[in-house]
Amino acid sequence: MRAEYVSLSDLSQNHDPREEPPGSYLASLPVRDGAEIATYMTQSVDRNKTKHAVIVIHGSLRDAENYWTVMNATFMAVTQADYPNVDRNAIVAAPLFYSTRLNSGEYTDSQLAWGDINVWQSGERSNHPKGVDISSYEVIEKLLEYFSDKSRFPNMQNITVAGHSGGAQVSGRLASVLTRLPEVHVRFLVADPSSQVYYTHDRPITNTSIVDKSQCSLYNTWRYGFDKFDLEPYAGHKPTEYFRNFASRDVVILAGQLDVENNGDQDHEGVSAINFSDAPIAANPQSVLNSGTVSHHHLCLSASLPLLILFLNILGLL
Repeated sequence: MRAEYVSLSDLSQNHDPREEPPGSYLASLPVRDGAEIATYMTQSVDRNKTKHAVIVIHGSLRDAENYWTVMNATFMAVTQADYPNVDRNAIVAAPLFYSTRLNSGEYTDSQLAWGDINVWQSGERSNHPKGVDISSYEVIEKLLEYFSDKSRFPNMQNITVAGHSGGAQVSGRLASVLTRLPEVHVRFLVADPSSQVYYTHDRPITNTSIVDKSQCSLYNTWRYGFDKFDLEPYAGHKPTEYFRNFASRDVVILAGQLDVENNGDQDHEGVSAINFSDAPIAANPQSVLNSGTVSHHHLCLSASLPLLILFLNILGLL
């Protein structure tokens, strides 16, 4: 299984060891066969009291340290405001999907990295360490297992898988393709992905002068639809089964009102069939899903403590 489109992120080129943001440490968490995933983790918490964990997935720049910093700062602001019901031992974990092309020298012999720039967004398998091919989806599954392990976190109750941009392509599709979840409650937060997967051949763009599906051979291939989806062990089910998974799970989709520009992979025919409009990039797929599964709310927010409180409620932390 190969992604049909790969966007380059040369801005994220780095071959030196990364610094750890204050309050975090860069852990190497086990996945399988001796391979590990580099993950920024909250440093000073009592794990015996931890009830909530947030797994935040970075975007195409692979700047996991920045995502950890922003998520942690948001949480700390509400904590310092002494807002009630805050889990003061919550953990923020930001896995880092290294690129062997742009990040050589950063990762260890046992840490996972991917050959093309951002193929991890569609679930592709790693090419480092050699001989260990691990999907980015399996990485998140292992993190779910790690944080739901009662021997490590005896009071864990909720885990949020939060993705933004490229990371939201992971969190959104995971809600569909994972066949099982841990016993703790899991929420998927999907924030401004450039594309989402469709469960049928229908698309909101019907004007053939804009996009003609009959001329777009790839419009329904994975990651835009389920044609040619052969990623084991997640493949092999009908789209209706994947839709049933999605509809039965706790999924929150956020679409930025100003996210309307064509960039990244927006010129790919599969995305054009989904998103060609002045609506927010994530809104067209969301409108289709809303028609049969979930409610739609329009929020207009300013940066303030109430916004932080709302955001942490969305994350499931309050």
